[in-house]
Amino acid sequence: MCILQNKYVIYTIMEKKFKELEIVSGQRFNNLAIIKEVDKFVQPSGQTQRGFLCKCDCGNKKIVRLSHLVHNQVRSCGCLNGERHGGCGTQLHNTYRGMKNRCYNENYPKFQNYGGRGIGICDEWLNSYSAFREFALNNGYEDGLWIDRIDNEKGYSPDNCRFVDSIESVNNRRNTFYVNYNGKKISFMMLIRDKGLVGHETAIRCRILRGWNHNEAIDVPIRKGNYYTTERVKQLKCEKGL
Repeated sequence: MCILQNKYVIYTIMEKKFKELEIVSGQRFNNLAIIKEVDKFVQPSGQTQRGFLCKCDCGNKKIVRLSHLVHNQVRSCGCLNGERHGGCGTQLHNTYRGMKNRCYNENYPKFQNYGGRGIGICDEWLNSYSAFREFALNNGYEDGLWIDRIDNEKGYSPDNCRFVDSIESVNNRRNTFYVNYNGKKISFMMLIRDKGLVGHETAIRCRILRGWNHNEAIDVPIRKGNYYTTERVKQLKCEKGL
C-alpha cells in the first residue's frame, strides 16, 4: 500500500509539472513539431494528460501525450520504427531531413554555414515533404544525386534548386574558384577536368596568378619550365583570395 501511495505521489508531482510546462507552436521534439494543444487524454483512473497535435518530418500528423514527447517515448509518427510513411528511410527523405537540419537545427555541425547566415527553406517544402518529393521526382532526381542551390546566397526553393552529382555540387560552393572562359563563368576545376588538364592544374593556376587572360592560361599548351612550387601557389592564392 505504501508503494502504491508513493507511485501516486510521484505521478501527481510529474503531472503538475507537465501542466505548468510551456509549449509553443513550432517547438520540436525529435522528428515532431508542435502544431497546437488538443483535448486532454483521460486515463481509466480519471487522471488527465495534456495532448498535442504534432507534425512529423515525413509530413504525417499525430496526436501525442506531452509526457511521451518530453521523455522521448514517441519520436515520430511511427516512421522511425520501420513504417515508411512519406518515404522515411529513403535517400530522398534523408536529403530532406539534412536540408532542414542545416537550416533550422542550431546543434547541427553545418548550421552556421546555412541557417546561421540566413539560409532557409520555402514554406511549401518546409511544411510538406510530399511537395518536396513531387518537385524532386519531376526535376530529374535519382538516387546518388545531391540537392544544390543555384544561387548560394538564396535559400531552398523550387526556383533555386536542382539535383546534381557530387562533383558538380562541390564546384558550386561559395569558395569555388571561377574563371571567365569563352565569355562564360565556370568552375575552374570543372573546366580543366572536362578538358583533361587536371595534371596541369598548378601550371594553369600560376599563369592566372601572373595575370594571364583566362582563355590563354587554359588553351595555350603547357611547356616544361620552372613554374611556382605548390606552396608558392597556395601563398599567392591566399593573397589574391583565389
